[in-house]
Amino acid sequence: MLPPKTTAEQEQNTKKIDDFQRGIGKRWGEIWLEKEEIFTTIKMLYELSEIRKKYPNYKELEISSWADIRRDIEDRMKKTLCD
Repeated sequence: MLPPKTTAEQEQNTKKIDDFQRGIGKRWGEIWLEKEEIFTTIKMLYELSEIRKKYPNYKELEISSWADIRRDIEDRMKKTLCD
């Protein structure tokens, strides 16, 4: 890429760089929020598993299997990191 020759070209390049950096910052913020949500979900799953250990005879509502929940979390993490 040739260096800008005019002030207008310099301003245009600066605007493109600024827009690009803002876009990266926005996407990073979205990824960070999704990552925090994933960690909150994982923490909740650990707490639920501790309750199961503490009260093994407790009858609970029918929920997805732990494998299904884990698979959903993994799929969401892959989607978050790959998008």
